[in-house]
Amino acid sequence: MTRLFAPNSPSGRWLAFALDGLLISILWGLCVILVIPAGAATAALHQVARSWMRQRCGCDVPAYFRAIRENFKKATVLWVLLLIPLAVIGGNVYALFQAGAALPAAVRVMIGISVPVWIAASTYAFALQGAFENSPGRTLMNGVRLALANLLTTVVVILVVGFGLVCTWLLPYGYFLYFPAGIFFLVRPLDGAFRRALAWGAREES
Repeated sequence: MTRLFAPNSPSGRWLAFALDGLLISILWGLCVILVIPAGAATAALHQVARSWMRQRCGCDVPAYFRAIRENFKKATVLWVLLLIPLAVIGGNVYALFQAGAALPAAVRVMIGISVPVWIAASTYAFALQGAFENSPGRTLMNGVRLALANLLTTVVVILVVGFGLVCTWLLPYGYFLYFPAGIFFLVRPLDGAFRRALAWGAREES
């Protein structure tokens, strides 16, 4: 039993990863409640998830705090840019629940389109912020482009984040677990989208 959970054993490493992941998820949840650091916390979450996927390291609380500090300025501006359409979407969703069937069909369709579009654009954008150095505006535009260029991955992103939203609706107190778990699940397909974009850029330059 001691050997099974030794620090250098596979099971010991996975146990340490699970504990660090839980602590990081709790920290992310606290940042979301505070609103302002939510963007930096989400970009940092993508960054540590990508480090773990690539090197099986860099996913611990000190690394997460470093990632928040590195991303804070640009990710906060990016978060503000994303909050503007989110506020509009939120108002429309509230109107939908209040009006029900009385709301015009065109408005209901627009809400149904805008929600997954925002989910996709924001997920790609925060993943890009955690991986590359660009201005917030360019990061957001690149996120939209990648979402359109990788439709299959985008569908997976929408389904995973949508599942997290449904879980939050049903069991709100576990929200700090659903979305970090989703980000770790999405890190590989998102990294694949980034690799394809870099390969296309290299071909165009050559």
